[in-house]
Amino acid sequence: MRMINEDEEYRDLLAKIAILYYKDNLTQTDIAEKFNTTRFKISKMLQEAIDLKIVEISINRTERRITSLESKIKSLFNLKQIIVLRTVHTNSSDTEQIVAKAAAGFIESLITRDSVVGLTWGATLYQTIQNINPPHRLPITIVQPLGTAGKRDVTIDTPDLIRRLAEKYDSKYLFLYAPLYIMSNQVRESLKLEPVINETIIALENIDILLTGIGTPDSIFSTFLWKNYLRQDESLSNVAVGALYGRLFDQNGRILSTDVNEKVFGVGMSAIKKIKDRVAVVTNRFKAHAVIGALRGGLINTLITDELTAVKIINLIDQLDNMSY
Repeated sequence: MRMINEDEEYRDLLAKIAILYYKDNLTQTDIAEKFNTTRFKISKMLQEAIDLKIVEISINRTERRITSLESKIKSLFNLKQIIVLRTVHTNSSDTEQIVAKAAAGFIESLITRDSVVGLTWGATLYQTIQNINPPHRLPITIVQPLGTAGKRDVTIDTPDLIRRLAEKYDSKYLFLYAPLYIMSNQVRESLKLEPVINETIIALENIDILLTGIGTPDSIFSTFLWKNYLRQDESLSNVAVGALYGRLFDQNGRILSTDVNEKVFGVGMSAIKKIKDRVAVVTNRFKAHAVIGALRGGLINTLITDELTAVKIINLIDQLDNMSY
């Protein structure tokens, strides 16, 4: 039986471990190494900290959601879920943080035991993952659905984002060790048979949550790794409105028949459309045309965005409807 002073020392220890885990975002493995113990023991101590009320987990609910805009957009498209955040009086960096925090909370609620999570790349996804702080580690698998995009800032590219999310959940992860675009058809097909790549290819079939941003067509051709290799089809320059999953699409969400799209290495579009939750986080109203195309084509079924982007989406739809008469 512990003496009173021993109980106080033990509670202090639990508090220190809780701070490292919940505030400093260390993984259970990191903490176990720090205290020369096992991850299982740290997991039990974290649960004990909650049971003893040393740590209290609460969900902060704000009135930032604009349900009127959510209802309007949801009625226009076959959306599973939509979140629109009130951001009209904030600057762009604050807007990104507000949306990222809301997206992080939503994603935490979406991820459950044995979830298989895929994610793409981008600054908005980076901010979202930075804000994810799950109350419990879960046995999930995080997979790379497409080859590496080759972003100049590696912190917003898929492998680094996967590593960050895996640390949050202390989970298993699988990389797709290949570039996003492979010029040779023969090499592309041969790579799928390589054991270290084939393991990931097989895992892609089990993705149930896919997290992504949405880009403009320029986001593909301006990437420093690809701009010297990808040929931009000028005949499609006025047709493509957005880029998603490394592919160009038109205003109705149709994946275009273009050289770029045929070079993508990774999960196919038919498999993507079967994924249960396809979540896009967007914080730029200049991407409204791209978002509309993605929604019309069913390329995503959940949208998390800001007020100005949502308003522009609705206004553009009204304009397009008026033009059709």
